[in-house]
Parts: sequence; C-alpha cells; structure tokens
Amino acid sequence: MIQTQGYPVVAVFSDRKESFALGCIEIRNTWEKIPVQVVSSSTYNSIQSTHPVIADLPCNGSVRAYAPTGEPGALVVRHRNGMYYRHYIHPLDFIGALKAGDLIPIDVSNFRTIFPKRGTDFRVYR
Repeated sequence: MIQTQGYPVVAVFSDRKESFALGCIEIRNTWEKIPVQVVSSSTYNSIQSTHPVIADLPCNGSVRAYAPTGEPGALVVRHRNGMYYRHYIHPLDFIGALKAGDLIPIDVSNFRTIFPKRGTDFRVYR
C-alpha cells in the first residue's frame, strides 16, 4: 500500500505488476494488516509507472458481489480498460466495505460465461 499527498491510497500487487486505487477508508481498513507507506510524489509516480492502477475500488455500490455455486464469494469490478473482471475474495468483509450489497447467487458456469476474465484475488493478507 502506498500513498502520497493528493492521491488515493493504492494497493500494489507487485507479483502481478498492477495496483488498485482505494475509494474509501472502509476498503483500506479491510487490508489493515498491510501497512501504508507514505512516499514522495516521485516515488509514487515511479511505482505507478511499473505497477499501474488498473481499477478503482469505489465504495458507492457500483461493485457487485456474487456467490457462484461451489466457489468462494467474488466481486465483479469494472477495470479502467472498460472490461469487467471477477475477483475472488476472502473474507467477505470486502463486500460491506465496497457497499456491494447482498451476494447474488449464480450458477458457476453462467458466472464464468458472463464474467470470463479473472482478476487478482483479494485477501485480507497474503
């Protein structure tokens, strides 16, 4: 997690060379075991050049939560490229933080057909 003045906290997934902009303190608190590093704007920009923000995690209900049969809960997030990706989550605390509503039951094959692109799994800690 990194932050600099005037920009949102960003969750950096170094193994995937990507990051996500966090839209509120509630989603940040979900990852509270991971410290936020306050960095200079040049360091922030340098990290962003190698690990760009691929999606925003807004806390306004625009992210939907699903319960595909036989799989863990999942969020469907619209990435900055306009595509929707499924992100499996553990625990389900992410749902409340993002105000994603109730889990929508769905058959796993339909879920994978509707949302074929799988993104990074979100866990409280790695």
